[in-house]
Amino acid sequence: MSDGFSLFGGVDRSRPESVQAPMAVDRSTTSASGELPAAGDSGQVAAAVLGPIREEAARLPPASDADAERRFRRVLDEVLYDIREGLTAHSAARARTALQTEVPAWFERRRAQEKERDAEMARMAEAMGKALKAIHGDDQRFHGQFDQHMQRMRQAAGGASAGAAARGTADKLLQIIDDATHELEQKRQAEERHMRQLSEMVRGLHQQLDEVRGQAQTDGLTGLFNRKSFDERLSDELKKSRLTPYHFCLIMIDLDHFKQVNDSHGHVAGDKVLAAAAKAIQAVVLRKEDFCARCGGEEMAVLLADCGAVLGLRTAEAIRQRIASIVLPGAGRAEIRPTASLGVAEGLDSDTPEDLVARADKALYAAKHWGRNRVEVAGQRPAGAGAGPELAPNRVGSTSLRRPFPPVPSRR
Repeated sequence: MSDGFSLFGGVDRSRPESVQAPMAVDRSTTSASGELPAAGDSGQVAAAVLGPIREEAARLPPASDADAERRFRRVLDEVLYDIREGLTAHSAARARTALQTEVPAWFERRRAQEKERDAEMARMAEAMGKALKAIHGDDQRFHGQFDQHMQRMRQAAGGASAGAAARGTADKLLQIIDDATHELEQKRQAEERHMRQLSEMVRGLHQQLDEVRGQAQTDGLTGLFNRKSFDERLSDELKKSRLTPYHFCLIMIDLDHFKQVNDSHGHVAGDKVLAAAAKAIQAVVLRKEDFCARCGGEEMAVLLADCGAVLGLRTAEAIRQRIASIVLPGAGRAEIRPTASLGVAEGLDSDTPEDLVARADKALYAAKHWGRNRVEVAGQRPAGAGAGPELAPNRVGSTSLRRPFPPVPSRR
């Protein structure tokens, strides 16, 4: 989950204000000139993030806007220099302003470049496919007409009856026809082999294009769909619920004390925990119409199609138990036994994506508050809609499903 802060101290506005915490700044470490220590945690984190981005920007071929690329690299160089020399209040504000504009713009240019490349591959594959079909059609017509002409010549030669000379000429003509037919057949077979090779090349291009698209939609570590794919699918599910009598559920999943796993056992072990948790989710969510994604960090999400809150709770509980059964080797002889907290919310046709995620998030925070390793459900039905005890409006719960929302705690 996001910690709620941006680089150099800004509040992360990607989450509702109700789940944000104020930024605490230790003024005792600030000099009289307002300069922050060069080895401060925020500077080290910023340098660790921006350094690889700068290397990637230098390594990749430039996008269409070369001036923008040069400006972006210059901004990164200046910010990294300021961090090494020690940030002042002025230089931190200047860096924050520049990065808030330049970094999203750079990623957007990269996405546009990848989209253009994918479109070009698709155009190439389509053009080659059309060319192969045209060539194959022309060859079929040519060979068909040639066969008809050869057949007529055979019939004419076979009907010759003007003595031995005529018969000898007819025999020679038949031999010529047979030789020509044999050579043509060999040529046709060679062309067919060539056509098969070209067809395989086209299929290979299509497969590569599908792989590129798949990589753009999935998370490399867990194999689940990524956040961009999740946002698109969530919007589609909400559109469907507005057009038809359709119900679906969102389950937000967050691994408990994941930072402690990384700190105690290392990031490699943490990656193994994430991968194992993803497999546990996929082992429970088996229907093709359902959707599993990694939203970032240790947070994952599941969209259950054609599903109400009660079935959503049962599925979430099955996921919780499956994750709780994971046992992985840790540092030394220690074992890692991860658990997860889950929040369930049923989609409404009046929801925006932000509304639904916020409700599921609140239920997830409630699960953290009430002890972790549990499931909480946000009540979704409006008053007067016949909601049962397990769907009480504006309440959450696990077994009883009756507790009010607690104050928002830390997820760790």
